[in-house]
Order: sequence, then C-alpha cells, then structure tokens
Amino acid sequence: MNNTTLDPTGALPVRTSPLERAANIVVRISVIVAGVALLGMVANVFFDVTLRTGINTPIQGTNQFVSYWWMLPLTFFGLAAAQKFGEHTDLPLVYDRLTPRGKPVMMIIALTCISVFVALIGWFGLENAFAQASIGEYDASTGVSTWPPRFAVPLACLFFLTVLVAQIIQEVKALLNTPAEFTDADAGSASTERDTF
Repeated sequence: MNNTTLDPTGALPVRTSPLERAANIVVRISVIVAGVALLGMVANVFFDVTLRTGINTPIQGTNQFVSYWWMLPLTFFGLAAAQKFGEHTDLPLVYDRLTPRGKPVMMIIALTCISVFVALIGWFGLENAFAQASIGEYDASTGVSTWPPRFAVPLACLFFLTVLVAQIIQEVKALLNTPAEFTDADAGSASTERDTF
C-alpha cells in the first residue's frame, strides 16, 4: 500500500498520515451516500409525479420519504465533503490580513470551535436517534418508518469530525513549520497583495 501522495504543486511526494487517509475514505463514503440519497430523492419524486399525473395514483408517503429518508443523508453527509474540498462559505476579511504564523493559529481556533459544535450535534443526534428507535417512530398518516434515517445525523457528524480533526493536525504541522520571524518587508508585500482587488 502506497502511503504517499504528491504535494499541491505535484512535484514532491508527501507522506499521508493514517488520519488523513481515514478522512479521505470517509469523504468518499460521504459522497457516495449523499449521491445515492440524491438519486433516491429524484427517483421518488419523479415516479410520484408521473404516477399522480398518469394514473392518478401517487406514491404513498413521498413527502416523508423525501424529508426523512433522502434529505437527512443528503444534507449531513455532504458536510464532510464540503469541508474537505473547501466548499463552505467563508469570509476571509480577517484571515487574509494575518501573518503567516497567524493564519494557522486562526484556522486551529476556528476548526476547533466547529469540531465542538459538530460533536454536540452528533451527540444529541445520536441520543435522538436512539430515543426515536426505541419507540419505533413512524408517520401516522402514511405508516412510513421515520426513525432509521435519524442515525444518518450522528454518523455523518462522525465523518465530518474526522475531516475536521485531520485538518486541525495539518494546521498544527503548518504552524510548527512556519518560521517565527516575519520581517516588515514580508508584511509590506503581503499587505500590497491583499489590498489589490
């Protein structure tokens, strides 16, 4: 098994840690699960509309299937992939003005805060999933079981947390590899680059 990848420039091989490899695996799984949920939702709605229009017989429980079975995995499993690929919305007004040593520090603080928040969502999501599973939650009007997809929330949060922890470790490594001295000339050139729009 090859434990190396190329650096962002594509020139030098870089060793990947087991946690980085785990993060890559959970991102792949997340993308697959979210993709299957998206296809399931599209198929469910397509057939519901087709049957409703064609023979006046809609699929019973389409709203519940879409809301619980398809949207929960689609939304929550997409978070890990969005974090890994940098697709979350950010506002770099402060970050872009930081020194080379300040940037990893800011990222470590931000990623740690996000990790705590995601861990809390996952924990309370797990408690909720077990509570709903113990009573066998279902939709009374259609009979559709709604408790199984509730386990997507804590599992997806665990995947998201894996990616966040891997990124925190990368930022700590970047901080340790950043030189402590930062000259005025470096600050002036960095400021000039940032101030040009």
